[in-house]
Amino acid sequence: MLLSACGGRNDSGAGSDFTAGAAGASTLSLGGTVSGLVANNPLVLVNNADASTALTVPGNGAFTFAQRYANGAAYNVTVRTQPATQNCTVVNGSGTLPFTTGPRVTCLGLGKLPSGTLFATVAAAALPASVTVSTVAGDASDTTHVFKGGLPSGSILSSPHFLATDGTHLYLTEGEANAIRKISLSDYSTSNFLDGGVSGFADDAAGSGGAKFNDLEGIVTDGKYLYVGDMYNCAIRKIEISTKKVTTIAGQGGICRSGTTWADGKGTDITLGASPPPTDNTNTLFNLRALALSDDGKTLYFGDLNLLRKLDLATGMVTTILGRLGENGVIGNADGSFATAFIKRIILSIAVNGNNLYMLTGTLDHTLRKVDLAAQTVSTLELFYAEDDGSHDQFDTDNKALLDSIQASNPNFKPFRVRYGLSLSTSLVTDGTYIYISALAANQVARIRADGTDNGIPTPLVNPSQAYDYTDGLGGQAHLKYPLGITSDGKYLYLVDKWSYTVRKIAPN
Repeated sequence: MLLSACGGRNDSGAGSDFTAGAAGASTLSLGGTVSGLVANNPLVLVNNADASTALTVPGNGAFTFAQRYANGAAYNVTVRTQPATQNCTVVNGSGTLPFTTGPRVTCLGLGKLPSGTLFATVAAAALPASVTVSTVAGDASDTTHVFKGGLPSGSILSSPHFLATDGTHLYLTEGEANAIRKISLSDYSTSNFLDGGVSGFADDAAGSGGAKFNDLEGIVTDGKYLYVGDMYNCAIRKIEISTKKVTTIAGQGGICRSGTTWADGKGTDITLGASPPPTDNTNTLFNLRALALSDDGKTLYFGDLNLLRKLDLATGMVTTILGRLGENGVIGNADGSFATAFIKRIILSIAVNGNNLYMLTGTLDHTLRKVDLAAQTVSTLELFYAEDDGSHDQFDTDNKALLDSIQASNPNFKPFRVRYGLSLSTSLVTDGTYIYISALAANQVARIRADGTDNGIPTPLVNPSQAYDYTDGLGGQAHLKYPLGITSDGKYLYLVDKWSYTVRKIAPN
């Protein structure tokens, strides 16, 4: 949400102009405008950390503090109380009155990043030396892999997969352990949040600890609930953070879809996933990793094999946006309108920024695509494969051959430039300016411009040598071992490094 302050007017109206009063006279007002705030979800602002100035902003539009200020008065507008399901940040929040351009506040859904804010000052030429990698959870030297809570120096993780954040904690799925861990962003202490124990399926309406899962994968949060992909149960589970009550909101819990037919409807009336997979090229082992919330927190987007679907969280209705099951005779992906576009491979990860949804698909042709939710179109940003230098794996060779065949035989496939290999890219997060990608087979984290102006050439943030190892330090020297989930709190990137059994933090120097 955007807040443009009233530039020191001597009335209560909004605007960026001002009329200066006499020196020392308290005649200037301080205010602005709000955008992006969800209805019935107020925030509270204060000036100079003074509780007596607290101003509740109920919705979008102009606001003005009740107090009046003298010429030359210092101001510092901050958020005192965040909206329940959003995170608001202030830009140009401090200075002296009068001003021409005043405070601006951006409010987005939890886990969303204000456009262009993450590593905004780090130019591509300065990477990877301008970031530092550290470990905030887990012990790479441990061989027991038995979960243990505690501070970073003492915690142990068992099977870390994917991450989400509410700005206060990280929530980590431990897939094979059927558990969710909680990591404090203040001291990075790790604790058990929910542990389902032995694989199974059961909801827990009472929050008594009786829920059962079968390999938890993708996870997102709106600050009140966690939404988690339960892979082998072919279901999406909703967990209330305060009570730990668990319900199923999509899928039928252990009853997976059969064949190549699918249906929209009430989430708990339909089946997800597939057993067996509908085609030789669709691998159920990566299903229900791709979950993302809309900016207003009302819609949950998710990948169901090679279907991109959305779930209305108010009504519980599931609608398929694009994709078709059983595309055996189709090579690659086709761009275009929702009516004509298709997705050959399973959807591995998605991220939403405004009307744009970014999507990674695999498992052979690892493609980064942009879905314009307003225009209802799909375009390809990049197909990842490595130059034929003998240093990369079979996924890259398959992509090269696949690309050649697509360009030669499929007129519906949009040509694009291929410059760089990020083999088996598995997870992404975006601030709308850059897309940050974890590539597990390349053991690397890289970024790509979301507008395509870098010609789809990723810039490495971490481990440009692609070494399979565990090392903290500057981005150029740090090494990774099979990076999976990636998320951000708006300041740092947080990354699951699966085979070092750790969570890593990537911070600007």
